[in-house]
Amino acid sequence: MDIVAYTKLEDIIENYGLYYLMNETTNEKPLVIQEASTYYL
Repeated sequence: MDIVAYTKLEDIIENYGLYYLMNETTNEKPLVIQEASTYYL
């Protein structure tokens, strides 16, 4: 089970207060991750 974290985690933490992780095997993304990926990926 591989967990991948997005880049610019410090900025995400500053905005949301948490590390948001994505499970690579299921490809399920929380809403916040989708938002963050727009800006950071």
